[in-house]
Amino acid sequence: HDALPILNALQASLYLKIENQDALRIAGTYAYNRNALQDLVLFGDGLVGQVAFTRNSVQLSSSGGNIQSRNYSGTVTITPKSLIVQPLIYNDILEGVLEISSPDEFSAQESELIRLVGENIAANLRTIRSQE
Repeated sequence: HDALPILNALQASLYLKIENQDALRIAGTYAYNRNALQDLVLFGDGLVGQVAFTRNSVQLSSSGGNIQSRNYSGTVTITPKSLIVQPLIYNDILEGVLEISSPDEFSAQESELIRLVGENIAANLRTIRSQE
């Protein structure tokens, strides 16, 4: 959560790979109604599943009319202008997928920060899983 305010994130979600399956399970959210999200995502399904399947990040901009999500505060509705869906890979092993939206376009530096944070999260997840 610490990097999300720096990125001016509206929403974020973290999906973790289920061991020995081509599927992800939602593990955490930021500013989402968690009940509105799918608990289980199969590889290839939706953006999150596509990123897991291809292991390539996706960055969308609302200038192309690609983003339909909305964030509701107590008084306003905000439509994100940018979305990054980042695979979490460590030592060529997919650990999960991170999805972050922002009311602003992500700069090249912010995109790089998300990539680096994703690598760090993946390394920590691998360490935790190896100790289980």
